Amino acid sequence: MIDCRLLLNRDSVQQLTNVGLADLSEKALTLPAARRFAQWHGSSGTECYLWTLVLAAMRQMIGRYFDQRRFRAGQDAVEVNGHPKPFPPFAKLCRTFLEHYPRPDLARAESLERAAECVRRQLPCELFLLAIQLDNPAAAPWRSLFDDQQLASALNYRPLLGELETLLLTPLTEAPWQLPLGELLRAPLRFAPYSLIEQLSFIREQWANWLSTELLADLSLAQAVFAEESVVRGAGPGPSNGPGLPAADRDGPAAFSSDRDWMADCVLVAKSIYVWLDQLSRRRSCQLRTLSDIPDEELARLAEFGFNALWLIGLWERSPASKRIKKLAGNPEAEASAYALRAYRVADDLGGEAALDELAVRCRAFGIRLACDVVPNHTGIDSELLFSHPDWFVQCSEPPYPGYRFSGPDLSDRLGQSLRIEDGYWDHSDAAVVFEHVEHSSGHRRYIYHGNDGTHMPWNDTAQLNFLLPEVRRAMSDLIVAVARRFRLIRFDAAMTLARKHFRRLWFPPPGGSAGVPSRSLNWMSDDDFERAFPLEFWREVVDRINREAPDTLLIAEAFWLMESYFVRTLGMHRVYNSAFMNMLKREENAKYRRILKETLAFNPEILKRYVNFMNNPDEATAVAQFGKGDKYFGVAVLLATLPGLPMFGHGQIEGLEEKYGMEYRRAYWNEEPDQGFIDHHWRTVFPLLRRRWIFSGIDNFNLYDFLNDGAVVENVYVLSNGPAGQRHLVLVNNSPQPAWGRVDRALAKASPEQEGSRHSAPPLVEQLGLQPSSRGLCRFRDLCGSGEYLRRAQDLIDHGFDWTLAGYQALVFCDFQTIDDPDGDWAQLHQQLGDRPVANLDQALLRLRFGPLWNAFVALIDGNRLRVLSSELELPKLLPPGVAAVEQILNEEERLTESLQLRIGCSPAATDHQEKQGEPSLQGLGIWLNELKGSDLPGQLLYELWTGSADQPGLGPALLTWWQIARLYARCSFAFSEGCDAFLTHFGIDLAWREASVTPIEHRDRQIALLLLRSTALTAHPALDDHSLAQLIRDTDGRELLGIHRHAGTTWFNREAMASLCGALALQAGWLGFACDAVQPANESPTTTLLETLRRRLARAAAVGYRLDKFLFVE
Repeated sequence: MIDCRLLLNRDSVQQLTNVGLADLSEKALTLPAARRFAQWHGSSGTECYLWTLVLAAMRQMIGRYFDQRRFRAGQDAVEVNGHPKPFPPFAKLCRTFLEHYPRPDLARAESLERAAECVRRQLPCELFLLAIQLDNPAAAPWRSLFDDQQLASALNYRPLLGELETLLLTPLTEAPWQLPLGELLRAPLRFAPYSLIEQLSFIREQWANWLSTELLADLSLAQAVFAEESVVRGAGPGPSNGPGLPAADRDGPAAFSSDRDWMADCVLVAKSIYVWLDQLSRRRSCQLRTLSDIPDEELARLAEFGFNALWLIGLWERSPASKRIKKLAGNPEAEASAYALRAYRVADDLGGEAALDELAVRCRAFGIRLACDVVPNHTGIDSELLFSHPDWFVQCSEPPYPGYRFSGPDLSDRLGQSLRIEDGYWDHSDAAVVFEHVEHSSGHRRYIYHGNDGTHMPWNDTAQLNFLLPEVRRAMSDLIVAVARRFRLIRFDAAMTLARKHFRRLWFPPPGGSAGVPSRSLNWMSDDDFERAFPLEFWREVVDRINREAPDTLLIAEAFWLMESYFVRTLGMHRVYNSAFMNMLKREENAKYRRILKETLAFNPEILKRYVNFMNNPDEATAVAQFGKGDKYFGVAVLLATLPGLPMFGHGQIEGLEEKYGMEYRRAYWNEEPDQGFIDHHWRTVFPLLRRRWIFSGIDNFNLYDFLNDGAVVENVYVLSNGPAGQRHLVLVNNSPQPAWGRVDRALAKASPEQEGSRHSAPPLVEQLGLQPSSRGLCRFRDLCGSGEYLRRAQDLIDHGFDWTLAGYQALVFCDFQTIDDPDGDWAQLHQQLGDRPVANLDQALLRLRFGPLWNAFVALIDGNRLRVLSSELELPKLLPPGVAAVEQILNEEERLTESLQLRIGCSPAATDHQEKQGEPSLQGLGIWLNELKGSDLPGQLLYELWTGSADQPGLGPALLTWWQIARLYARCSFAFSEGCDAFLTHFGIDLAWREASVTPIEHRDRQIALLLLRSTALTAHPALDDHSLAQLIRDTDGRELLGIHRHAGTTWFNREAMASLCGALALQAGWLGFACDAVQPANESPTTTLLETLRRRLARAAAVGYRLDKFLFVE
């Protein structure tokens, strides 16, 4: 029997009796009793319990001390080691103590005729205990309860106690019994004067050999309870660690689940469904309420970004009680939490099951698979499962803490049953671990635990399922299989809480083990009992069922606590959260994260493929709040897009939104608009990577490298390569504000998935990139994200590796590695010219090197300023001197350029001497026609104004003159270019020179118009009059760019002014060429009349259809 009674004086005993707590002064205190006492006293129940255990341990040690000396007590003498020693005040000392420190059990025995010797022995024990505890600073909270002021007034007991201690002091050599009793008992106080838990630790360590097994078990339990209640539990997640590697001897052989062919290339985007619908409604100025209302344009937009999986957060029917709790807590607009579920049905206000099915069909058309949550650990506080099976939840018959009160509103909408959360939630004074469930018919009260992962405060709108029960495990497994038949991806919320080791730690710890959830240490289980109740991993059973019954569904586990590798390698989840990616890259703990990558690669690279990497998740601050909107963000985003695994993007991440959306939000509260510049930068640097995710998702060709500077590893730089042979990509990311220079040579050791831990050396980087040791010449490659193309000597790469200088936070993705044969030395000359600098286009740079003089001559020929002068001169009845000079200069330059071109293509200029032929357009004819238009009536004036332009819209004259010049050049070289004028332009790179020279928007417009005019003459019918030919030009790449063709709100649109320019240019060209004399026109109409009528009809039709392309192109 453990004597855990409190040490109480007479006044304290009377106070407890007066409030109906007399039993607390008479009996040994258990932990629940200690909590009742502490509630009355206003102190900590756990600390009070620790104090009673200190008292119990000291009582046992005093008893051992007495036994060592064979101590016996009489009325007026004591006996020590068989020697009687007179002690006349002993009886008075004992009676006076009992008067002031009543112990009914001892008082009754003392009143007997034959007073029990054990009672006389116990009274000095209590006296020594009193003296010691009066000197114990850690017992100060209860000092008033056992204060000796009245006892000391009645009897000067301290000297008598000292005398008794001297009588007990006999020669002993065995420690600690050789010490005076007071010194022995003060040892824990000297070790930790202000800490009861530390005093207990000393007692367990130093006195264990002399304490009872039962008391030692209680000491262990008390320490576990103290540890359980000392954990800081906030509203956010616990500390983040890197994912741990499994131990093959502990976790067994690898048991990965096989991927279906689509799974490896998934790119997931999260959308909080109510917030998303609200944002779409605002942007489109219409009300979108259900899943069916999500526009196709939004789905197409996600697909264009590179996303092929859409996670709908908050899809299921939520708990009405959760919604009420949040509204009563101060948010009148709150929805229930997305993770406090009533049932796994699509919410009615989202359109129900039919709306989900309709959305799924449309998503499939865009190549998007749907993902949803399953929350197996808990349900909503008022779930259908709780009402039908309340015994399936972790619970107790009484509140685990006596201070809990449940007098708040009834949250149940089910007749005959009540639900109340603890009052402390309403006034924010406490975060109780249980809620009250009452069945009215029987009066049965249950105290059911809230869902809890041990690192947070309890989730007060949830109820914790008891997975020790086989019926619970089976029901949840059936539910998951049913959901898997409808969704291609399932995310399991807080999956790690149901791993056997953590479910036990949280809810049913081993004897003396600290529970993760407050109050659960008392619910300990032996190893054998737990094994019988929970014999197999729940998740392994679920995964095996899914692989049999719904194998086309990808399973994602939200798991932390060093469980990541275990979940994919041993439990068989397809993917698992990797929070280390976000946390370590945000904090720039690059050496730590690179070590994780290296160790995982050397153990089993298949694990890397199974990670879900992210820059934020719904429980965290948004990506831009953590990483900003600058180069740091985009560097980490490049890693997100290029490391093996599954990239996951948060709601609003691409748009640069900063608000973190609570799980109860129905709408966004911040007035934020998408950051278009931020989105545009994604188009340049991130989306190209997502759209070729298949290059980076696997691990067969994945390699990791050190970035070496004079032999030292630059830990801030991540270097990796991946992709099939011939399509290797090289990624370099500097996750630091400091610039870095280094060299990349050989890949780091990598294990085979079939031989875990067997490290195999990888070939040098150059071989990974497709360069062989015998390679000569030059190597070309480009930066996929836009900085240009590069040339390097192949031999330098083979001999010295790949060296680079990276700016702070710079990210580069190189691809299209090719070796170049260079028989004529042009490439070597270009490399000498460029060095390590990039150019936008190497082919263009080589053409410039080869044909630079031709380019310069061509650009001079189509000089915009000169053409504008000539255009304005042609409007006059007769050319003025500037116009005459311009024509003469053009013809001379044209002649010289033609001769140079003809020499380049290997023919004599004389052989192709060009004479202006009948019907060919001439400047003279153009001038005459323009003057006729100028003097004509209103229809003719329209064409004339298109040539001259206005203050708002520059004229088309320079574009027509450019077409005329190039057409003349091509006519004298066309014998060598049967494919057409485009082949002529590209052969010499003239098209590139032309694009370079078109700097302003108007020059760019005129270039596109001139190109389309060149192509128009090759069509069967001229597009100035034929709608089918016009449609061909509009669908041309340059035509689409000129017209600004784009999709918005489900419709394809074009630019009004650009269409007027194109149609007007075609009419001017046709008029100049004289094509209007064709049989297309009526016999009684002039060519100009036909052209003008067609032009007017087209412009009117463009306006009538609202500039919608599909309507405009419709031809009857």
